[in-house]
Amino acid sequence: MPQAPGIVKSASGGNRFTASFVIDGIQYNLVGNLSPSVEEFNSFDASLEYNSAADLTSNQNFQGRLGNADLSFSFENGTKITGSLQMPQGMKTEVNGAGTWVVVN
Repeated sequence: MPQAPGIVKSASGGNRFTASFVIDGIQYNLVGNLSPSVEEFNSFDASLEYNSAADLTSNQNFQGRLGNADLSFSFENGTKITGSLQMPQGMKTEVNGAGTWVVVN
């Protein structure tokens, strides 16, 4: 599976996040919701695994976890985001949610 480096960070409140990855000079942003709400988090060394860029153009549900030192989100279409947390969580939390991919040219 192809991979792309990027970042993931929490947004306002504890139930929203954004992620950004660049593939072949095109920026792909993901805006997502988490359930349950979590503490603020950032991952500046995130990695996106995907089958094709076509997988990064729609709404997707995911399941995952925010651990003491890392995060992992697995999407229905096989896409996966992983990374280490710069601001560790107090405890490992299982999460689920949905995100919308947006292509920025």
